[in-house]
Amino acid sequence: MPGNSKKPRFSLGIDWKPMEWIPYLRFGISVGGENGFNWAFGPGIDAGLIDFNIATSNMETFVAPNYAKQVSVSFSSRWKF
Repeated sequence: MPGNSKKPRFSLGIDWKPMEWIPYLRFGISVGGENGFNWAFGPGIDAGLIDFNIATSNMETFVAPNYAKQVSVSFSSRWKF
Protein backbone atom coordinates (compact mmCIF):
# COMPACT_ATOMS: atom_id res chain seq x y z
CA MET A 1 0.00 0.00 0.00
CA PRO A 2 1.28 3.53 -0.67
CA GLY A 3 2.74 5.19 2.41
CA ASN A 4 3.42 1.97 4.32
CA SER A 5 6.89 1.38 5.71
CA LYS A 6 8.91 -1.81 6.03
CA LYS A 7 10.96 -0.25 8.85
CA PRO A 8 9.72 -1.12 12.37
CA ARG A 9 8.41 1.65 14.63
CA PHE A 10 7.89 1.73 18.42
CA SER A 11 5.32 4.14 19.88
CA LEU A 12 4.29 5.00 23.44
CA GLY A 13 1.61 7.39 24.66
CA ILE A 14 0.12 8.65 27.93
CA ASP A 15 -2.93 10.64 29.08
CA TRP A 16 -2.64 13.06 31.98
CA LYS A 17 -5.43 14.95 33.75
CA PRO A 18 -3.69 17.37 36.15
CA MET A 19 -6.89 18.97 37.55
CA GLU A 20 -10.62 18.54 37.01
CA TRP A 21 -11.05 21.80 35.05
CA ILE A 22 -8.03 21.22 32.75
CA PRO A 23 -8.59 19.05 29.65
CA TYR A 24 -6.73 15.78 29.26
CA LEU A 25 -3.17 16.30 28.04
CA ARG A 26 -1.98 13.56 25.73
CA PHE A 27 1.67 12.95 24.91
CA GLY A 28 3.34 10.38 22.71
CA ILE A 29 6.66 9.46 21.18
CA SER A 30 7.47 7.33 18.19
CA VAL A 31 10.90 5.97 17.26
CA GLY A 32 11.80 4.28 13.98
CA GLY A 33 9.90 3.93 10.75
CA GLU A 34 10.25 6.41 7.90
CA ASN A 35 10.23 9.53 10.11
CA GLY A 36 12.77 8.47 12.73
CA PHE A 37 11.66 10.30 15.88
CA ASN A 38 8.25 11.95 16.43
CA TRP A 39 6.91 13.69 19.51
CA ALA A 40 3.12 14.12 19.67
CA PHE A 41 1.05 16.37 21.91
CA GLY A 42 -2.58 17.44 22.15
CA PRO A 43 -5.46 18.23 24.50
CA GLY A 44 -8.57 16.09 24.83
CA ILE A 45 -11.96 17.14 26.20
CA ASP A 46 -14.30 14.62 27.81
CA ALA A 47 -17.80 16.03 27.23
CA GLY A 48 -19.65 13.06 28.68
CA LEU A 49 -21.11 11.23 25.67
CA ILE A 50 -18.43 12.57 23.27
CA ASP A 51 -14.64 13.00 23.50
CA PHE A 52 -12.96 15.70 21.39
CA ASN A 53 -9.24 15.56 20.58
CA ILE A 54 -6.80 17.89 18.84
CA ALA A 55 -3.20 16.84 18.27
CA THR A 56 -0.03 17.25 16.28
CA SER A 57 2.38 14.42 15.58
CA ASN A 58 5.22 16.81 14.80
CA MET A 59 6.01 18.87 17.92
CA GLU A 60 9.33 19.77 16.28
CA THR A 61 7.28 22.29 14.28
CA PHE A 62 6.71 24.33 17.45
CA VAL A 63 9.99 23.62 19.27
CA ALA A 64 12.38 24.01 16.30
CA PRO A 65 10.50 25.40 13.27
CA ASN A 66 13.57 25.42 11.01
CA TYR A 67 14.18 21.70 11.67
CA ALA A 68 10.62 20.47 11.02
CA LYS A 69 10.01 18.37 7.91
CA GLN A 70 6.23 18.76 7.88
CA VAL A 71 3.30 20.19 9.80
CA SER A 72 0.34 18.06 10.82
CA VAL A 73 -2.74 18.67 12.93
CA SER A 74 -5.54 16.21 13.56
CA PHE A 75 -9.04 16.55 14.99
CA SER A 76 -11.07 13.60 16.21
CA SER A 77 -14.16 12.76 18.21
CA ARG A 78 -15.32 9.57 19.87
CA TRP A 79 -18.85 8.66 20.84
CA LYS A 80 -19.17 6.63 24.05
CA PHE A 81 -22.17 4.35 24.57
